[in-house]
Amino acid sequence: MLFRSTLPVVAAIHWAMLVTPMTALAAAGADDALRAKPMCADAQLADLCFVDAQHGWAVGDRGTIWHTSDGGAHWSLQSSGVDCRLSSVFFLNPNVGWAAGGFLRPYTHTSTGVLLRTRDGGKTWIVERN
Repeated sequence: MLFRSTLPVVAAIHWAMLVTPMTALAAAGADDALRAKPMCADAQLADLCFVDAQHGWAVGDRGTIWHTSDGGAHWSLQSSGVDCRLSSVFFLNPNVGWAAGGFLRPYTHTSTGVLLRTRDGGKTWIVERN
């Protein structure tokens, strides 16, 4: 069963994370990850997906991907390999998922979409090519 912030209590917690992401993550034990990659410290989060009550991912600015495997008590930063905004994340199960986003090129006003996939719960993210 897919939980997309549908449980009332869980939804309130997850919504608070999207509104004040770093406060919530710092309170949830993400301090070590923030020290390791300080550019993600102020990244605005755009989307959140939980596949069950324990496993969830949040994505946002500068390719930021956060993951929890304990229902949000602790969060760890995953390396996406990209530095563009990720605006959407979706997982089928705790291993298989996608993150989508992209960027706008200045002056030409053209955009490029980015689609990442993982088959190992986000330990490795691969850019999908056409």
